[in-house]
Amino acid sequence: SKVLFETDESKELDGIISSLFNGENKDIKKTLDNNIQIPRKDGDFFHYASSTVEMGKDTVLSIESAKEAPVTIVVEDFSIARNLVTEHDWALFVEDNPKWSKDNLDALVSEGLVDTNYLKGITLSPFINSIRPIRNISYYAAMAYVEWKSDKDGVIYHIPTEAQWYTASLASKDKEYVTS
Repeated sequence: SKVLFETDESKELDGIISSLFNGENKDIKKTLDNNIQIPRKDGDFFHYASSTVEMGKDTVLSIESAKEAPVTIVVEDFSIARNLVTEHDWALFVEDNPKWSKDNLDALVSEGLVDTNYLKGITLSPFINSIRPIRNISYYAAMAYVEWKSDKDGVIYHIPTEAQWYTASLASKDKEYVTS
């Protein structure tokens, strides 16, 4: 694959976020502590109250008189799962929805729903309870999973928006998210 997974910008962001969680960047951490509400844990979910989050930063771009500015976004109440979607979860989804199996890769690629890396390196089995997180899927596959999971559980699930994900990640220090 010629997909670039790590850029200078992503390395810089990783450094900023790491410094926040290590307590090195006190000014930003103080601002975040004042704006980000601590989530309430309830079973398998963390619940976040409405808040605002500032995304982006003031940056002068290389084009004369062009500037990038932060945007303040209102984030409505939301919940995010404590657990990752696992390979086993995905195997159960594929068992109920054979369209999304690796055996159907060519059709999924031709429909533009996945790329050729879909489920690469993953062997799915509904009989083996793998707790490894699912990976090498696409947005469309994730949306199909969310729809299936919502129908199955009778609960409305959704993929977090960028602002929700950012809010949860900024508030995640010392939280009981499942990690591997």
